Amino acid sequence: MKISKALQAHFALFFVMLIYGANYTISKEVMPEFISPLGIVMMRVLFGACSFWILHLFFFPSPKVDKKDFKLLLICAFFGAFINQILFFMGLSMTAPINAAVIMLMMPIIVFLGAVLVFKEKVSTLNMIGIGFGCLGAFLIILAGNGSSFNLSSQFGDILILINACCFGTYLLISQPLVKKYDNIVILKWVFTFGTIYCMPFCMPELLKTNWAVIPTHIYWYIAYILLFVTVFTYLFYSFGLQHLPSTVVGTYVYTQPVIAAIIAIAAGKDELTVIKIAAASLIFFGVYLASKKPKSQEILKTVEI
Repeated sequence: MKISKALQAHFALFFVMLIYGANYTISKEVMPEFISPLGIVMMRVLFGACSFWILHLFFFPSPKVDKKDFKLLLICAFFGAFINQILFFMGLSMTAPINAAVIMLMMPIIVFLGAVLVFKEKVSTLNMIGIGFGCLGAFLIILAGNGSSFNLSSQFGDILILINACCFGTYLLISQPLVKKYDNIVILKWVFTFGTIYCMPFCMPELLKTNWAVIPTHIYWYIAYILLFVTVFTYLFYSFGLQHLPSTVVGTYVYTQPVIAAIIAIAAGKDELTVIKIAAASLIFFGVYLASKKPKSQEILKTVEI
């Protein structure tokens, strides 16, 4: 039986969310016990740069980048592959998988606020109410920390995840002129390349400290998952989804990510679902629903994730 392209695209997008959802739990298995968060960042940007160069050269040929656009690519790399990656993996190493996944739900609200500031998108009363609900949900989960007791480390990790979301939202906004001009693989190739250069002095020393001899075999598989699936396969599946489904449909899949992350984390015994986490997620879900119904922010959100 022949499967339609649209149905294949739905499967592809579900696999993207499944990969990202599992990443919260799998990455915590690797760090910080076996590899430091900065070491993971170094491996990921380096692997990403090599992979996207190969894909671009052999499978997705496209025009060269204008010299005048490299300045913007350098800025995009700072926010999209350097500082946000460091903040994400450091934050995730300190907090719970569900906390991180729920806080990342703030992305549409952050992008909407950016669209208001940068593109002068109009704001309605409902939009403002939505922003308020989203911020309340993020504040609630940060205040609660990891569990019912006060946990300063988890709270700090949650804050790092939130700042990471702001940095990535900035990347999505400032990369729009490039997105309109080049294929995403061209952008990712240079963003990961410049990101590797940025990361070298900060992250390479941490990677070199890794004691590879004591790492169990299953952790090597987890590392391969982070490098290959989270970095490369997500790009290929996401791009396929964008080709065959409307951007509004593609955008809705981001809301499945915390659900998948929660199911995997709980099944693996790495986290627990509390009333506060459910309440925080509900507030953010509702806030996103009210705040992100604008065409410009929806267009920005369809940009391929890093």
